[in-house]
This record gives sequence, C-alpha cells and structure tokens, in this order.
Amino acid sequence: MDKEESRLLKKIARSPWSNAPRLEYAAWIERQGDKARSEQAEFLRLDAEHEQIVDAIGGPHVYDPAHDNRFSEIRRRLRDLRCSLDPAWLVHVDRDLAIPPELLPRGKEAAQLILTFLLAEGLTGTCGCQAFYSPQQWKERGEKYGHDALLILVYDGGDINSCMDPTTGPHELIDRFEENLEQHGFVIEPCTHWYSAIYDDKDYKPFAIGLG
Repeated sequence: MDKEESRLLKKIARSPWSNAPRLEYAAWIERQGDKARSEQAEFLRLDAEHEQIVDAIGGPHVYDPAHDNRFSEIRRRLRDLRCSLDPAWLVHVDRDLAIPPELLPRGKEAAQLILTFLLAEGLTGTCGCQAFYSPQQWKERGEKYGHDALLILVYDGGDINSCMDPTTGPHELIDRFEENLEQHGFVIEPCTHWYSAIYDDKDYKPFAIGLG
C-alpha cells in the first residue's frame, strides 16, 4: 500500500466519526486518476454527505421533507456501493465497522479479531448498525449493561447476527466465532438478544441477566 494512503487510513482510524479525513482520502484517490477506484471516492464523499444530513436533521431516523429525497438517494447508493466494493477496503472506512479509538488496547485487540474473522467469512454487512462501541459510548447512550466491559458488540441485524444468534446462524459458525476470541483470552457475555459485552477472561466476573 502507498505510504500516503496508509497515512490517510490511519487518520480515519484515529477519527472515525469525522468527515474531514474521509474527504481528504477521497481527494487523494481522485488525484491518482485511477478510474477503477472511482467508486471508492464516491463512497467516501456520499458517506460524508450522509452524516452531514444526519447532523442537520437531528438523527438518522428523523423525517425532514427538505432532505428526504436526497437522503434516500444517498442511502440507496451507499447500499449498492457496499455490495460492489472490496470488503477488504471497506472495513477500513465503513463507519459501522469503525473501532472506537478510545478503547483500551485489549478492547481494540478484541475488535480487530472480530473484524478479521468477519472479513475471512465474508460477513461484513451491518445493515446500517454500528458494530463496536466503547463502554463510555454505551453508558452515554443510556444502555444498562456492559459498562465495565472492554468492548460492546452490537448485532441488531446484519451479518454479525449469524455469528451470535443460534436461531439465525449455524452453530458451527457461532462456535468458531466464540473460540476465536476465547483463544486470545476474551469472554463474550450476551446482554440482550442484540448486543454482547466482551471482557478479558482474567477480569471477567459472570453476571446473570435476563435477555431483553
């Protein structure tokens, strides 16, 4: 990978919720003049515009007639681009798969293990659901469980659900997903039917909760 491209991707990883590094990366791709990569630049620019609209209307699920047509158009095109672009590139720039930079090193390690597994299995679709949260982000959302975890994993739809929910995913896949984390010293604690908390097995203290 080009050194400048590597620098730009690291910049996105350090500020995954910011539009500026994504637009800088899009401009760099366009300057290379490689038409085969034009969809990458398009994805980055549309992703930034999508977030600008979300900020303007007050949330991703808020209806605003002034933005509705363009918002729907962007979402459709982003969905198509996610299907056509190389997943190995997308995992570096897809906000829904971004690793929160404030995570502790072990939390980042767990998130990277999960990403590597999902990529190898071809299971990187999220259906627009952010997959990784830091405990602080989770607490600020007002969620009840997982505040003392290393990482929160959300699978409310999307491919990750097939790695966590035995009613939708093959048991063999679920076992391999859990074993992959356990081999590196992590424990997965299901908190509800749509998210789990991930702990270091040295610090884990089981806590019985009802799935909601």
